[in-house]
Amino acid sequence: MEVTFRVYSWSHQPVLALTVMNSSAAFPISSEQFQVQGMTCQHCVRAVTQAIQASDAQAQVEVDLAAGRVTVRSALPRDRITAVIREEGYSVAA
Repeated sequence: MEVTFRVYSWSHQPVLALTVMNSSAAFPISSEQFQVQGMTCQHCVRAVTQAIQASDAQAQVEVDLAAGRVTVRSALPRDRITAVIREEGYSVAA
């Protein structure tokens, strides 16, 4: 999908045109799984989820606390997601 905005002057001459394209075409979405150590409660789940979504607001995050598994569907690269989780203080298995 593509949307174009145009701004016109009082004389009806175009002075600005901005085209916004669907970001999913530019940034493919993938699903990645991570083994995360140190998560013990719902606060941990919320911290990891919010940290990932702060980097990609469209990210879908599922946390299996018992298994220590985080599944992320996002346009972020795997290494960036790993870094975000580690910044929250959790260990991510390679």
